[in-house]
Amino acid sequence: MEMQDQQNPGKEINISELFRLLWHNAWIIAIATGVLGIAAFFYSSFVITTQYTSTTSMYVMSSSQSLTYQDTQLSMQIMRDYKEIVTSRSVLEEAIERTGIETTVEALKKKIKLSNTENTRVITISVQDPSPVVAQQLAEMVRTVSAEKIRQILDVDAVNTVDKANLPDKKSSPSISRWTLTGALIGFMLSALILIILHLANTTIKSSEDVERYLGLSTLATIPVHESAENAASKGKKPLFGKLRKAKR
Repeated sequence: MEMQDQQNPGKEINISELFRLLWHNAWIIAIATGVLGIAAFFYSSFVITTQYTSTTSMYVMSSSQSLTYQDTQLSMQIMRDYKEIVTSRSVLEEAIERTGIETTVEALKKKIKLSNTENTRVITISVQDPSPVVAQQLAEMVRTVSAEKIRQILDVDAVNTVDKANLPDKKSSPSISRWTLTGALIGFMLSALILIILHLANTTIKSSEDVERYLGLSTLATIPVHESAENAASKGKKPLFGKLRKAKR
């Protein structure tokens, strides 16, 4: 069993050897990092559609439920009810009809993001769109219509506006710096991983140390490999056996 294990050795992982491998191939890693980083930069700059986000918020008042709001679980359930109303089909259809913007209920629902600060009755509505004006109009109208629906459906005293929808002057996505950094990081990790896999998959014996490590045998001597006369002459070197050949002639 011992001889068989020596004849079929497993590839040993040497950390210092892997570091040397990556260092000697640092140029490959640098190129892969730069190429994917640049690709991610151009993709995020010219391919991905720029989005703008408009945000508005409203406060739901209910005197009949003032005591029950002491119960955190019930408060969370009530806020979920409010959120369901905000994204309901009737609210979104009404908002689309009033604004006159050509879109579908499904598309608008994907653009809306709702949030609620813990232990508060404030609902924040964010709408994302390639046009900052459209994002503002949709956010404002969704808040207006949903406030009306909440008053009609639930027993609340009032739904007051905390913040009107803003007109965004800066894009919310994509983040070009984040895309570029992510692409460069993927290029670095991918190139390093491929180099390590190719190194571990290569089981050829390259040195006397490999013979001792993988076969468990000690080397008695090593034979240097010399270049042929033709190769040496092509590189401008003096052939090793040039004098002997000349003497023979």
